[in-house]
Amino acid sequence: MLIPEVNRNLKEFSRNLLTHRNPYTGLTLAEEPALLKLSIINENTPFHLIMNGVSKGVRERYREEFERRYPGRMKGGEPDPELFRKFISDVYIAYYKDMAEFLRGLGVRVPLTEQNFIASPNLAVHRELYDYVDQHLYYDHPVFPEKTWELPMKFHGRSVIADRLQSPARIAPTRLFDRPFTVSEFDFSGPGDYRMQGTPIFAAYAALQDWDALNRFAYSHTLSNPGCFDAADDPVRLLGDRLAAVFFLRRDVKPARNCVPVAVSPEAHKDYRQLYPEAAGELALRCRTGSIVWRGEATRLPAGTEQLYALAPEISGEVWKGVPVLRNPKNLVTEVASSTGELHVDFRRKLFRAVTPRSETLILPEGETLSGGILTVRNRKSACAAGVIALDNRPLPESSRLLVLHIGNVRREGLTLRSSGMVVEDYGSGPLLVRKAVADFTLALPPAEWKLYALDCSGRRLAEIPFERNREKITFVADTFARTGPAMAYELVRPAP
Repeated sequence: MLIPEVNRNLKEFSRNLLTHRNPYTGLTLAEEPALLKLSIINENTPFHLIMNGVSKGVRERYREEFERRYPGRMKGGEPDPELFRKFISDVYIAYYKDMAEFLRGLGVRVPLTEQNFIASPNLAVHRELYDYVDQHLYYDHPVFPEKTWELPMKFHGRSVIADRLQSPARIAPTRLFDRPFTVSEFDFSGPGDYRMQGTPIFAAYAALQDWDALNRFAYSHTLSNPGCFDAADDPVRLLGDRLAAVFFLRRDVKPARNCVPVAVSPEAHKDYRQLYPEAAGELALRCRTGSIVWRGEATRLPAGTEQLYALAPEISGEVWKGVPVLRNPKNLVTEVASSTGELHVDFRRKLFRAVTPRSETLILPEGETLSGGILTVRNRKSACAAGVIALDNRPLPESSRLLVLHIGNVRREGLTLRSSGMVVEDYGSGPLLVRKAVADFTLALPPAEWKLYALDCSGRRLAEIPFERNREKITFVADTFARTGPAMAYELVRPAP
């Protein structure tokens, strides 16, 4: 090992943690059935860290060992870049194999992984060593103008739709088709006006991709000052989670049958890219995608492959085994529909629509109108995420109990921003303040004795809401300030048939 004392320390820590016996259950953590999976070191990505993110002393240690193994391959006091990346890759592979063997020797039987940070195609060959692939992705992660992880914090506050759904598209190609894929950290950070877009969109495309697990970071650090990530007292995140849960956990959004794999080179040290091309990520908006490591005639294409995206320079020709080959097409489209017909995004107008038999969501800016299957929204004031969910698991027209959502923005009293840009100087400590949002909601539902109630964020009914009935359509005004208390959720019920 390059730094043996570090490896010994990690092994000792792992032994102490995983073999400690719980006096109440009699089990070690390695034996504990609640332990689902294990990432050995969090956000351990050597290519990125050694070249950019570690201390000067660690970099010097790597350079010294490189010079010892490859005499005469320094150029101007610096290692040959391509050979240095090969050296880093070799050191990493030796470390991972040794550490995985050690953990198995402790009795660990759960799936193992690492390198859940940086969406680089060069990491695919390393991820072939893992039992599953894991990733992290944050949209509008804070930047620290003065001191890391302290105020002030800077955000861009943009719409993820306007950014061509970089989240989740950026990490979609990093999945390997022959093993599970999880996202153990993701969030749409900060107090921006568009964060209501985040979780419903992320979960919808995760379901389209047939990913295996999503874990938002975080539920709560503290209730006294939740900051830019916590969901515990953020109605925007908590209400959006209702849509995310039915799209992903209830599997309302169908997985795509077709796929376009991205073929990457097994030579991880060559032509290093920190990110996949944007066009590779956007494949995830219409079909399944992920990486395959290119090994010529031995390469196996996933079931449902309709095209092959050639990122590996070894691939030549326009067709391989009867499959058309793509090479970094330009992103010229302004709209993308999923192959299932359930998801649709319009980048130009900043619209998103998910329409499934048991749930729908419409995301739209002020001044736009958008329709789904049964839901139409004319948005009069403030960007919003609108949704309808059948709470009895029936198709929406047959349901007797519907949750209707009108999610705007919420900020804490006392939140202080600098006069220019979205730089937070104080997150505030007062009550939560709901932004005024107004939209006309129309639901195409069969005639019945429907009743509509505004809800608070706990689900308690605030008031019965009048609505207009025109044949098979119900229309009402969703106004966050029209009732006895702020309302961004409604319950629409009728007697069960």
